[in-house]
Amino acid sequence: MPTPLLEVSKLRVEFPGRRGTLVALDDVSFSIAPGEVPNPLNPPSGCTFNLRCPHANERCRGERPKLLDIDGVRVACHPFEERRI
Repeated sequence: MPTPLLEVSKLRVEFPGRRGTLVALDDVSFSIAPGEVPNPLNPPSGCTFNLRCPHANERCRGERPKLLDIDGVRVACHPFEERRI
């Protein structure tokens, strides 16, 4: 079942993938996020979003992030885990 828009609007937006999603939901003109869209049949190694994330580094490109609970937010993001964003 889809998350109601009201609930989505209350989400914290530190995670880059979530920030892009919320911007797309809020922006009527809709802009495409920069970077390469990953191939779902042949996803990149590491984090699926590393091709589009401005915070991606070598760890992101080589190691898939684990889902963690950080300050009450469930997130799978190395930069967020490392407090770089």
